Amino acid sequence: MTLKLKAPGNSPLGLALAYLRGGVSVLPIRRDGTKGPALAEWKVYQACRPNEEEAESWWSSKKPPGFAAVCGQVSGGLEVLDFDLEADVIFAAWREEVEEASPGLLSRLCVVRTPKPGYHAWFRSELHPTPGNTELAAGPAGKLIETRGEGGYALLPGCPLECHESRRPYEKLSGPALWDLKPITAAERDILFKIARRFDRTVKVAAVAAAAAAPASHPMPHANGQLRPGDDFERRATWAEILEPRGWVVDRVRGDEIHWRRPGKDRGSSATTGRCKGQDGADLLRVFSSNALPFEAGQAYGKFNAYALLEHGGDHSAAAAALAASDYGEKRRDPRPVLGKVAMGPPTEHSQADEPDWKLYLDGVLLGQGSDEDKPELGRISRTRAHEIETLSRVMQKPYPEPRWTVHGLLSEGLNILAGAPKQGKSMLSLNLALTVAAGGRALGDRPVTQGDVLYLSLEDRMRRVKDRAAKMLDGLEGGVREDATSRLLVVTSWDRLDSGGLKQLELWIKSRTSPGLIIIDVWNRFCPRARGNVNAYSQDAEAMAHLKALADHHGVTVLVIHHTRKLPPGAEIGDFISEVSGSLGLAGTADGIMALIRTRGESQASLHYTGRDLGDGELVVEFAKESLTWRCLGTAKEYQAGPLQRKILDHLKKCGNDGATVTDLAAATGAKPNSLRMVLGRMRSDEVITRRGNNWVLPPSSPSSTLKPYDPDSPDGDRF
Repeated sequence: MTLKLKAPGNSPLGLALAYLRGGVSVLPIRRDGTKGPALAEWKVYQACRPNEEEAESWWSSKKPPGFAAVCGQVSGGLEVLDFDLEADVIFAAWREEVEEASPGLLSRLCVVRTPKPGYHAWFRSELHPTPGNTELAAGPAGKLIETRGEGGYALLPGCPLECHESRRPYEKLSGPALWDLKPITAAERDILFKIARRFDRTVKVAAVAAAAAAPASHPMPHANGQLRPGDDFERRATWAEILEPRGWVVDRVRGDEIHWRRPGKDRGSSATTGRCKGQDGADLLRVFSSNALPFEAGQAYGKFNAYALLEHGGDHSAAAAALAASDYGEKRRDPRPVLGKVAMGPPTEHSQADEPDWKLYLDGVLLGQGSDEDKPELGRISRTRAHEIETLSRVMQKPYPEPRWTVHGLLSEGLNILAGAPKQGKSMLSLNLALTVAAGGRALGDRPVTQGDVLYLSLEDRMRRVKDRAAKMLDGLEGGVREDATSRLLVVTSWDRLDSGGLKQLELWIKSRTSPGLIIIDVWNRFCPRARGNVNAYSQDAEAMAHLKALADHHGVTVLVIHHTRKLPPGAEIGDFISEVSGSLGLAGTADGIMALIRTRGESQASLHYTGRDLGDGELVVEFAKESLTWRCLGTAKEYQAGPLQRKILDHLKKCGNDGATVTDLAAATGAKPNSLRMVLGRMRSDEVITRRGNNWVLPPSSPSSTLKPYDPDSPDGDRF
C-alpha cells in the first residue's frame, strides 16, 4: 500500500509519515504519562525504521499515540541535547555562548520546548558512529544537561497532552523541522558539547581535597582526632530514622531513589533522597514542596541539618549536644576512603594506632584514607526487614525497568565475569571495553555502549604497559571521542583486597564520579580475599562475589571481573564453558553474566561464549588485530559459519551467468540442504547481493561475487574498540 501525504503535520498519520520520509525512526508513545513506547517490542527500531504500513496501523486509530524519535545512525546521526533542571536560565546562557562561538549554528538546530518545562535541541551530525546517551552537566539537585544518542529516544512535537504526566505539550520553537535537519560537522558538535559542559557544577577533585582540608562549620569531623557528633550522625543515621518520627512516609521507591511524602499530604511526593549528593558524596534530602516546613522548596539538606531543623529549631549547637548524649561522636580512625593508587608506608613519629591502613590518590591528590575494617555503606530504608508476597496477576500488571546495558546485549548492570586461559587476550579485550565505554563508541566494532566513567584495576600490569597498549588502541581517534576516552577512563595498578579495604575503596570511587558506569577488576586472584582454611571454597567464593554484587546493584554500576579458566589437558575440547571457570561454582553462580574467551594459541580468531540472567546463551566469533590491539566481532557463530556457504553460492552463480540457478542446482553444487540454502539465500537477497528471477537465483549485474564477506577489516563502521 502507498499512502500519500497531503501536508506534514495535518494529521497524526501525516506527521508520522513526515518523520519517516525525513529519515527519522519514529515510535508510537503511550498516552498514560509514562513516556513509554506503545509497543511490546520496540528495540528493533533502533536498527531499522518502521515502514509506512506499520505507521498506518499505529496512527490511524481514533485515539492515536504520541511520537518519539529514535536517536543514532538509524535516524541519520540524530541526537538531542536535553536541558532539564533550571532550564530557562541555563538554556538561555548556553544559546548565547553558542551563537557567539559559531554564529548561525543554532539556526540549523530544531529547538523544542518540553513540558517539564525544559528544552530539546535536536541535530544530526557527521560523527560516526553516534555516541550513546551522555551526561554533560549536573548540579547538586541532579542532571542539568544530558544527551540522547545511539539507541535512546525522546518525545516529539505532535504528542497528545496525555503523553506527559504534566499534560503540557512539546512545542517547536525554532529551526528546521526534524525531518529537514542537515548534518552539522563533528567540530560544530564539539562546540555544542563543550559549552554545555561549562555548566557542570559537580565537585572537581581539587575542590574536594580543598574542602576536606579547610576549616568549616558543622558538621565537620576530626578535631584532634575526635569525630564530631554531627559528622558521626551524617554517617550512621538513616533518612527513615530522621523523617518517619516526624510523620514523613515513603511514597514510592525507584532504584536507589526514595520519594517521601510530607505530613498532612494524602498522595504524591514532597522530597527525594538517593538522587542528590553533597560534595563528599553524602546523600541529601532534596525538597520540592512549598509546604514542607521547616524545609524550603528547591533546597537540599544533609542529615545533620535536617535533624537540627526538625528537632531543635535549627539550633545546631543544641542538636550536636543531643547527639553527643546519644553516643554519637566517637574517637576513631577516619573511615573515609576514596580513589586511585593504594599507598602503604611505615609508621611516622605518630603512634601506629593513629596511622591509616591505606590511603587513596587521584592524579597525585590525596582524597582519603581508611581502615581495613571499613565496609561500604549500602544501607537500608528501615531497620525493619520487610518481605512482600505478591500474586502473579499483580506481578504481571506491574511495569519493570528493562536491564541497563553497559555493552548492549553482552554486558549488563550488575556483576559479570570474563574468563579465559592465560595470555589469550582477556586483558586486551577488557581495556578495549574500558576505552569504548569511556569514549561512547561501539564495543567489538558493532555493539552500542552506555557511556560512563570507567575504573580499570590493571593489577597484573605496570602503568608503562597500560600506556603502550592504550596508545595503539587510541591511534587515529580525534576530538571529543579521544578526549572522553582519556579523561573518563581512570587506571590503577595496585589495590587492596576485597576484605582489606578494597571494597570500600571501590565505593568511594563510585561516589566521587557523576556518571560511574563500569569497574573492571583484572584479575580476580589479585583482588579476592585470601583463602581461609576453616571455610570451604564454595562458601568463600560465593560470599566474596556476593559482596561485590551487592555493591554493583546498590549503586547501579557494572562490575566486570577478569578470571582464568581451568587448565585443560592437551587436545581436550571445552564443554560447558561455565564449568571451566577456575575456582568453585560459587564464583559463576553469583554472577549476573559470564563470558568466556576461547582461543587456540597463535590464532587470531576466537570464540566469545556468553550467558546471563538477561542474556540467554550465545557465541560470537571475534578476531584480534595485532596492529591496533583490538578485538572485533565477526558475527554470531551461526552467522560466521554461514560465510563459506555464501561464498560457494556466489562462486556457482558467477559460473552460471545470466541463467542463474535453482535451489536444487545450488544444493547439488554446494552440498547444502535445500532448507538451509533457502534461509541463506533469503538473507543474501535482503543484503542485495543476489536477486531472484522466477525460480532462479542470479547475481545482479553490478554485484560481483566478491562483495559479500562475513567481516570487512577495512570497514569504517564503528569505533575500533
